Amino acid sequence: VEEYSHNQMVAMISDGMGSGEQACHDSRSVIEFMEKFMEAGFSKEKALMMVNGALFSQNPGGNLTTLDICSIDLLSGEADFIKVGAAASFLKRGMHVEEIAADTLPLGSVEEINTMQLMVQLCNADMLIMVSDGVTDAFGEFGARRMQDIIAKTNYVNPKELSDYLLKCAIGCQGGHIRDDMTVLAMYINQSNDFAEAETKS
Repeated sequence: VEEYSHNQMVAMISDGMGSGEQACHDSRSVIEFMEKFMEAGFSKEKALMMVNGALFSQNPGGNLTTLDICSIDLLSGEADFIKVGAAASFLKRGMHVEEIAADTLPLGSVEEINTMQLMVQLCNADMLIMVSDGVTDAFGEFGARRMQDIIAKTNYVNPKELSDYLLKCAIGCQGGHIRDDMTVLAMYINQSNDFAEAETKS
């Protein structure tokens, strides 16, 4: 989670194929390159294209990596999602939970990646939840739908408490065993102060 200007915050989750050290290395590299390109002034879209091109040229169709980007305008409250092979995200507003999802290929799978941008308008006290697919997969065949139901029934406004709870539920659904890397990134929207509070748990 980084602020790239006085009014823009960008949250990203990258998930390398498989699990363990290689997956960790791949996902960390993607995040670091994205950060460097964006700090240099490139748009997130251009940075994404350059990272994908580099991965594809090194090993076409090899070490695939997902990338989930959420860019929040802290003044207008607009959240712009770009999903590249990433798991569904969720917007919680009171008891209603909206799924934010796109069916796209991961980074490095093709030379020119097709992305899908999704825009949502945030309101005060909204909760945004981003996860890696290890979390949704832990809930079974209808993982995203089950997560929607679980999130809707929670009353957490603290991102850390919500992240801890969702991670605990995911691990519990697998009998206490962790079969894939899991990351939960939760954000609480506080419009009165023009900022979003975030917490990441892995």
